[in-house]
Amino acid sequence: MGSDMAWKKVALTLGEVASGENVRLQNAFDQIFLSNGAPKDATAYARETNAEPFEYFYSPLAAEIAAMLLARYGAVDCDPPDVKSLVALTRRGKGFGRG
Repeated sequence: MGSDMAWKKVALTLGEVASGENVRLQNAFDQIFLSNGAPKDATAYARETNAEPFEYFYSPLAAEIAAMLLARYGAVDCDPPDVKSLVALTRRGKGFGRG
């Protein structure tokens, strides 16, 4: 899988979520997303769960525009997720909010 066309995944622990890292990650991504004109192919999703790992997925374009941010959170390449089972975090993602 080529890194320039890869989906990225960030996994956070319960402690990180409890300390607000998920909110900081989302707020920082939102700023980057909006400052880049809210590109329609830059989508972000979260897996709805109450247990670790708390996973966040970023499309290839989202990963490209937020590369430095995602690197700070230890993002790794992943296969494209089944977005129908995820919650969209970007207003342009299919099924924004609960699908």
